[in-house]
Parts: sequence; C-alpha cells; structure tokens
Amino acid sequence: PRLERPNLTNVTSYGVPYIDLPTWLVKHFDVRDTIVVKMDVEGAEFKIMNRMLKEDSMLLVTALGMECHNKKGGFTTYDGCADLEARLRAVPNLKLMPEVLWEGYDSWSTP
Repeated sequence: PRLERPNLTNVTSYGVPYIDLPTWLVKHFDVRDTIVVKMDVEGAEFKIMNRMLKEDSMLLVTALGMECHNKKGGFTTYDGCADLEARLRAVPNLKLMPEVLWEGYDSWSTP
C-alpha cells in the first residue's frame, strides 16, 4: 500500500518553552549527581540523544525513561528506536527504564 502524507493544512501549532538539555546538564551537574531523565518529546529524541551521545553529556545521566517515536518524515519507515536504544545501552552506568516502569512518575501520568 502507498503511504500518504497527512493533511496538515488545518493543524494548529503552538510554541512551547524549551531548554538546551545537553548544555544545561553540563552546566549544572557532574558525574557525582544522580540524574533521572524522563523524556517524551514527540520525535525530537533522536536529535537530543544523538547530540548527548556525541558530546558525552549522556555520561551524566543515571537513568533514562524515554518514549521513542519511530518515525522519519512522518512515516514509520525504519527502526530508529532500536538503533538508538542499542547506542544508549553502550553508555556506561546508564539505566534505561522501560515506559511501564516510569508511568505515574509525574502529575501527567496515571499510576
């Protein structure tokens, strides 16, 4: 079957505040700190995680709970999440937390 691009002409977009996570972590923490990151950033995880892996700021993170969105160009076309998870598993001392373990850790999640 042929995949069609979604019609985005009637979509409302919103600006949201953000931080430069890799820079912020390096500026405010060191390896002696315990840092738990819970991330659900609707596809931006690849850009963020790739940069953190490249710049070694991922070495500061103790535990990572991340929802991965396996998409490229709006379509599920490759298994980028599996590749990213494999690279994250290679980070020394990083604990990856499956989504079922971190559900309920904040006011937006339901325990």
